[in-house]
Amino acid sequence: MHSFSELRTLIEQVAPAPLMTILAWIPQQKSLLRVYTTHPNEFPVGAQKPVEVSEGWLAQCIIRGALFLGADRGAMRKLFSDYELIESLGFSAVINLPIRRDSTTVGLIDLLTPEGAYTPDTLATIVRELWVEQNTVADLINSTVHMLVPAHNQYEGDRTV
Repeated sequence: MHSFSELRTLIEQVAPAPLMTILAWIPQQKSLLRVYTTHPNEFPVGAQKPVEVSEGWLAQCIIRGALFLGADRGAMRKLFSDYELIESLGFSAVINLPIRRDSTTVGLIDLLTPEGAYTPDTLATIVRELWVEQNTVADLINSTVHMLVPAHNQYEGDRTV
């Protein structure tokens, strides 16, 4: 696998992913940087969101490296401040897949679909079929971050300056 598009094809063989975003975790900034999306008009590559790592879903994914299933609209509304935009596109369920290297989370893959498409069995299938690709995905994330955000750039809000 050499690209995020190839990764999406691989994921689609295992789980539906009509909306897929890949986010790099920037620990120094406590933010997530979007490095890939299937919906660039709504969720542009390069957008960065400061986040607080709390005991909620983000801590589960970033700190512990555990997958998260938000199977319905209620879960989505608790997770995303932009849930109205997400729902307007027809999505109301999410799987967050942390990508780790050497026990450290380097990013997340977010898969979104209409309610009812994701189940605990979907998570089990993803783990069984895709987890072997983590190092490759981590390399893709890291190389994309370096292209989007050179080391000398400063972060400010949702944009790079």
